Amino acid sequence: MRFAILVVSGAIALSCSATSAVGGCSPEALAKCRDTNQLIWNKTFEDSLRRFFGHRRADYLYEGNPLVSDQAIAVLGGPPDAPQRIGDLWRFTACRAHSCPEKGAAVLKPDGELVAVAILHSPCRELGRRMDCSSHWTLSIFIHPSSRSTMVIENLSEWGKAEVDAEYHPQGLPVDQLDGIEVIKL
Repeated sequence: MRFAILVVSGAIALSCSATSAVGGCSPEALAKCRDTNQLIWNKTFEDSLRRFFGHRRADYLYEGNPLVSDQAIAVLGGPPDAPQRIGDLWRFTACRAHSCPEKGAAVLKPDGELVAVAILHSPCRELGRRMDCSSHWTLSIFIHPSSRSTMVIENLSEWGKAEVDAEYHPQGLPVDQLDGIEVIKL
């Protein structure tokens, strides 16, 4: 937050405005990002995410064929993780607020360009779903093909599997499993 004191007709007024880069974090300054929330709350990143997906629609988290970009924002906007490096790339991960088994990941180049976005989701939003739907997961990876695609897909696949394996398994309920990984080339 930036604060300014204004004097208007002899009265003092306090003005505050939010900067677009929380703690200096921005797509152009990824090393300054403490966690995924700092990046997702940046308007420049949100705009980049919307451009990355365009008008693509799917039913990953919600019914009714919503924008994939809105669903990516949902899974990246909840409880955050610290960023991780994949070579010179950055991986930012978080989970969906109030539904943390649903998770998201964004992989960016050092200049802030999006390389890939992944959404970890279950079939529970489907009508007529299975009773054990919350134990079955799919990782959908959206990627711009490049020479590093294989490395990024492998990293995101390992991340998705580790996240599913780390979920709490109450006694008597089915163990969570990653049923599939789908790669969507943009």
